[in-house]
Amino acid sequence: KMGELCWWTRIETSAPSLSKQCVLVVGIDVYHDKKIFLKEKDVYKQRRSIGAFVASVITEKGDFRTYCGITLHKAREELIGGPSKEKGPIHEAQKPKEISPEEILERPAITENSALQKFIQNVCTQYGVTPTHVIVYRDGVAHSQLRASEKYEVSQVKSALPKATITYCVLQKRIHTRFMIELNTGNFGNPPPGTVVSNDLKLSGEKYINFHLIPTTCTLSTVKPVHYVVLSNDPKALPIGELQQLTYAFCHLYPNWTNSIKVPFVTQAAGKMAHLVGELKLDSPTLNQNLQSSYFYL
Repeated sequence: KMGELCWWTRIETSAPSLSKQCVLVVGIDVYHDKKIFLKEKDVYKQRRSIGAFVASVITEKGDFRTYCGITLHKAREELIGGPSKEKGPIHEAQKPKEISPEEILERPAITENSALQKFIQNVCTQYGVTPTHVIVYRDGVAHSQLRASEKYEVSQVKSALPKATITYCVLQKRIHTRFMIELNTGNFGNPPPGTVVSNDLKLSGEKYINFHLIPTTCTLSTVKPVHYVVLSNDPKALPIGELQQLTYAFCHLYPNWTNSIKVPFVTQAAGKMAHLVGELKLDSPTLNQNLQSSYFYL
């Protein structure tokens, strides 16, 4: 609650390339509220969405410092700073036979097109640092939105820190891929935690490097891997092998669990805060300045 992690890692053990550097790690997630049917008006209504940022500044000495922030989105909008989706005309043959109730998508009074850029700048101002490398773990982006995320979100990180090298990863948890290994007994079982599957993986029609990571153990069913799509990375600054090891190490730092979790701790924290703020019955929630440098949402 006071802004300190219960346990941490030495970044140089997993990523020697980042030794004695100031590194900024950012987790991003967006909360979408449920659609509610209003009987008196015969319409569906969905409240505004909430985007959450959680950053961890790792200094040259290895100290961890946290900072968080939120941004307001139109209902169902996932991208940060991307164009708003508008429904186009429906062809006559595609119109349903039965007319369904209308939908009201709540739009906040003020939205930030460069919210991610401003957040990173606020983090650097708060702690008086200039990171040399930025690692972003972005949750919730579908396969069809990868190019849009690279265009609108990666560009904000580059604008905030033009001289820093950037690693931008998209996390996909709801996938159908499963992996099994043959045991010494002749049966098949789950791969051990820390398993990375990256060779010969290609996304259909995409150029991005990607890999699957299994960070947790599972004794009741088939373990679910997490798919990482690297939208931007400088291999000279952070080789892909070190990124995989560092990502696995970050999965062990979540304060509410003593073992590893499915995603890096900053992404899990961002999802936790997005859900907490999104459930508030406020049209335009804000964070008090005194809360931004703490883990108040845990």
